[in-house]
Amino acid sequence: MYGVFLLFTSFSFSQLTNTNIIAEIKVNTQDEFITVDATVKSKVETINSLRYVFYLIQKVHNSDEIIKKEQARRFVLETYEEKQLKTIKINKNSKDKITTILLIYDANNKLVAKDRVVVLNDDETKTKQNIIPKEEDYTGFKGIVTKSTKTKAGHDFYVMFYSNYSLKQINGKQTVQVIEKISLGRNTTIEIVIGNTVVHQFFVRPTLDFLKTQAELSIKRVTRYFSNLEKQKLYITRY
Repeated sequence: MYGVFLLFTSFSFSQLTNTNIIAEIKVNTQDEFITVDATVKSKVETINSLRYVFYLIQKVHNSDEIIKKEQARRFVLETYEEKQLKTIKINKNSKDKITTILLIYDANNKLVAKDRVVVLNDDETKTKQNIIPKEEDYTGFKGIVTKSTKTKAGHDFYVMFYSNYSLKQINGKQTVQVIEKISLGRNTTIEIVIGNTVVHQFFVRPTLDFLKTQAELSIKRVTRYFSNLEKQKLYITRY
């Protein structure tokens, strides 16, 4: 249904973000703790129905272990409102590398704002700039999979898909979205979206064998997408 040519005819992998809606992670150090505030601000005269996904990624000191915590909630942002979405405290004496990521999606599950801050023990060679880099170069987004499901079957599919994604260590450089939408009647469809591209789509059937097959097929489509993306970058570099 979705041919490989789509990757070449629609070469738009980054999304315009942080324009009307601004995501910002604010960091303050007090005593023994670092306070991290995930905030969002509106720059328009409209009321927006939004969803945020906040990640705390902890790379354990002297280890390859990575602990990833995620929280997602819907909220309403009023005209020119600035809102605090989440606050966490981190012991500043920890030797682990702590990275935080904030993603803001609109009602159509389009990424509209994002921010990333290495809060503690930054070992990266690049320092954070005032401008937001292109998503394909945004190393903080590697391996991120988000979900917006509406049914138990949709959730079950996400668990299968994410388990396979982690097991195969795909670690894609763009965020992969699992989006479940209401279709005809009581039916729903699931879309696997990377950037602006739907790489796989199907009608949901609540049987485990069917969901398992779709999860495996989705992994193949995602792997192919990232593989072609790397080939396209290599082609551009050479020529």
